[in-house]
Amino acid sequence: LLLKSTRTIASTRFLGTVRYAPRSMHRGEEYGRKDDCESWIFMLGDMMNKAKLPWHFKSDVGDVGEMKEAAFADPTRLFPGPELSRLRTAMEYINGKKYKDRLDYDYLAEMVRRLGKKRRCSLAAPFDWS
Repeated sequence: LLLKSTRTIASTRFLGTVRYAPRSMHRGEEYGRKDDCESWIFMLGDMMNKAKLPWHFKSDVGDVGEMKEAAFADPTRLFPGPELSRLRTAMEYINGKKYKDRLDYDYLAEMVRRLGKKRRCSLAAPFDWS
């Protein structure tokens, strides 16, 4: 699979929800594989953080984009405490990737498995809604 070079999207509308959209969408850049993982990180942050995402009550695309940049600059804003260190590691991994880079999904899955083990969660158990 060959990806084009990243490019700025000059006249596109914002796609997705402001809460979970990747930083590239806020910047008006083309969306790539790493961006799917950023959205996933934001969803995990929303589910696992009792205080909610820092931008939970914000709707301005620019303000939320700045808050997401700050979260990636300091992952403890999204995943505080020692028990969530694996998710901070995943954020740092994703942050180090560029648009065209392949991601090691097995590595990201291992971070989730380790967190599950630490929290004594069974990742093999059926979902509540199953």
